[in-house]
Amino acid sequence: MLWRGTAPNHSARFNDQLTISKSPVQFVILDDSRQTRGPYSREELRHLFETAAIRLDTPVRMIGSEEWVPYGQMLEARATKAEPTTDETSGQAHRSFREQATDDWRALKRHILVPWQEVREMRWLDNRRLIGVAAIGLFPLLIIALFTNAGRIEGAYWAMAFYFSALWAVFFYYVFPAPGVTIRNCLICFFGTGLFSVSLLQIAYYLIANYTDLLKWTTDPNPLTSWAGWVFGVGLPEEICKMLVLIYLARNNEPFQPQTMLYYGLMAGLGFGIYEGVAYQQRTNLGIARGVGEYYILNVVRLTALPFIHAIWTAIAGYFVGFAYQYPERKRGLVIIAVAMPAFLHGTYNAVTGTSVLSSLGVALVSVFALNLYLAKSRDFERALQRK
Repeated sequence: MLWRGTAPNHSARFNDQLTISKSPVQFVILDDSRQTRGPYSREELRHLFETAAIRLDTPVRMIGSEEWVPYGQMLEARATKAEPTTDETSGQAHRSFREQATDDWRALKRHILVPWQEVREMRWLDNRRLIGVAAIGLFPLLIIALFTNAGRIEGAYWAMAFYFSALWAVFFYYVFPAPGVTIRNCLICFFGTGLFSVSLLQIAYYLIANYTDLLKWTTDPNPLTSWAGWVFGVGLPEEICKMLVLIYLARNNEPFQPQTMLYYGLMAGLGFGIYEGVAYQQRTNLGIARGVGEYYILNVVRLTALPFIHAIWTAIAGYFVGFAYQYPERKRGLVIIAVAMPAFLHGTYNAVTGTSVLSSLGVALVSVFALNLYLAKSRDFERALQRK
């Protein structure tokens, strides 16, 4: 840093200037980008330090001086100046607890009760991490205030579903970084799946005459027949429904990288997952729960784990859709894989859920492992697809 080459007598001279100066002194600092900022008073420097805007090793220079010193050294100089004499210390030791507490309160009450200066200057907005933590922690209380207390429990279901989906979206953004992701396309995937694709799926269920017969397979005592019913009657149509938005996005834009389509697949899966989660809360969970406690647990699982696992399945589809539009000559095979693999995992998960929770957890883990394995094999996939 700049001050490491400064001679000791320079630092001493700077400290002397701090000590003997009687007029208001102002300072400038050198930020991390090596830009000069300021001027600041001592109080403003202290506030910057307390809000972590500067550190002990931040270079500080008093206006009128040419020497840069660490801010920590300036604090030491001030502390030395303010250090009480032996007589003063002895006198303070004999003061009562009430007198000391009263003095402390008088010194701090302006800053603790109503820090008007910080409120006027909106300094509290500088701490974005604290604002983010407050938003995450207090949003459920806002939901209770707006919906539950007013008796609108259905609105609370949807609000909580959006809340957990937003948390998953932020989590996925940091875990699966992807180039070229835009908020607009994320919203298209999220709401397009939750509104348009789900409605289209319901229409298809109504029009397909043999669909009811196919669903009857899910309750067949033969495990293989039941599994086929879950895969072809539930997994396949739902995964096609979720993939439609990804196909729309890929066809109406320049080819996205597979990692980017994977992220959009995560968003599409979340959109479908919250719709299904709320539907389960309002209908299915009420019928299958054997008490209030089990109903609560089922609702928590449906709002947290269900959107997550749907997002993973659709991410696999998005990954192969990305390759399909990068390599049009291989599109048919890749689109089939994009539908078949998630449908297989989805149907298998549903088939084992009713018999063993550990088995369904195993299928979910396999789904996550498969997605990570495909990401690790991206280079091999590209080389294989480039071969004629």
